[in-house]
Amino acid sequence: MGLFDMFKKKKKDDTPYESILDPAAEDITAEEEAEPEKAPAEPAAPAPAAAATTDAPDVHSILENIKSQHPAAEWQGDNGLQFPCGLELRLNIGSVERYPKGVCVQLLFVLWHPFFDEDLVESVAGIGKTDADAIADGTMGFAQGVLPYVLGALECTGKRTIRTELQGKAHIFREPCVLGALHRGAGESADLWEIVRDKIPQYLGTKKAYWIKLISSRMGKEICEARINGMVFHDLTEVLYDAIRAGKSNADGTMDKMFILLIQDDETFTPAPFTKAEAASVAQRALKKMMTIEDDESHAAVMDEIREMHPILGGEACAFLPELYSRALVRYKPSDTLLPVSLDIGTVCSSQVRSFGYFDAAVRDYLQKYRPSTDDHVKIFRLSAEYKALHQAVQNGSKPENLTFSPLAFDVPEGYVIW
Repeated sequence: MGLFDMFKKKKKDDTPYESILDPAAEDITAEEEAEPEKAPAEPAAPAPAAAATTDAPDVHSILENIKSQHPAAEWQGDNGLQFPCGLELRLNIGSVERYPKGVCVQLLFVLWHPFFDEDLVESVAGIGKTDADAIADGTMGFAQGVLPYVLGALECTGKRTIRTELQGKAHIFREPCVLGALHRGAGESADLWEIVRDKIPQYLGTKKAYWIKLISSRMGKEICEARINGMVFHDLTEVLYDAIRAGKSNADGTMDKMFILLIQDDETFTPAPFTKAEAASVAQRALKKMMTIEDDESHAAVMDEIREMHPILGGEACAFLPELYSRALVRYKPSDTLLPVSLDIGTVCSSQVRSFGYFDAAVRDYLQKYRPSTDDHVKIFRLSAEYKALHQAVQNGSKPENLTFSPLAFDVPEGYVIW
């Protein structure tokens, strides 16, 4: 049985939409944020709602604790802060899970700055005996382990830089003066940035800012993850796993997390000719169009219509949306790279093509908002080269997690510029 058959057997209500995050990221969050000595002793099912406490502070009170540490920050309404450097902070309280001996609260700290093309969302799990204790724990972790390093990077005037070149043009990024690092466990900390730093230039493109989050843990089991601007990059993650296997990273019983905000110099930065909002609009319209495809004739007509939606984003939507749709619903490890056919520059990392990340977010939003049927899924899957390869491999007895994918190839027009 292949993957197409697996999806066909499901009814619409059987299709899960558990999270817009990568499934592996949810495991990481629990691993990285929960201190072993403070975790609930009995990992049983959450207690009934009647056991809920009522001592949880509201968002304003939580942010008031942060403002007290940054007196120069100003309120934006009742539930937002703006710092003198232009950084804006909002907070959403996510899931609350109650156990017989403790509470785990997910806090979503949302950061935005004029340098950022998208919100930077930091998910923190706070743990305590009560809601208030858990929220205080998570807030302290963010206030001490993330916020100072973001502010520091925005205010840094250091001279250490990272240089990349894309289509013959140099892009120079300033490294932060102080790197954000969190270490847990009795063993020595691992410098995750030094482990991946030489690989980072190939992931940098034309954006003003790139937010890199690295996690490496050997607390019970090996868990690594590398994210750039919110997206997981599997090849870069594998570099962290390789370091553990080579004995160059975490000792048993330790966990390290690092945050690095790279900001491009004004001299090498050029604003893109489109916005994330434009990409989201194109993606939504394109996905609806793709779900009307019934045969080769309608396929050609629909793709022509999508290309005409935008001079740059239209063609990229045709190439990227089916693959990102597949990645959002099926667990496998695609390549970090893309191959722009006929551009004669070889491969580029998908993080260097900004619409790729914009479309990824748009696809996940689309799935959450419209909850398309299984039949709709299959229509998009049939357009995906990666999904077709998965389908064939499963029919031949392979497991998706054991497959290695080649770079995703896509056609580009004459004069194509990577943004």
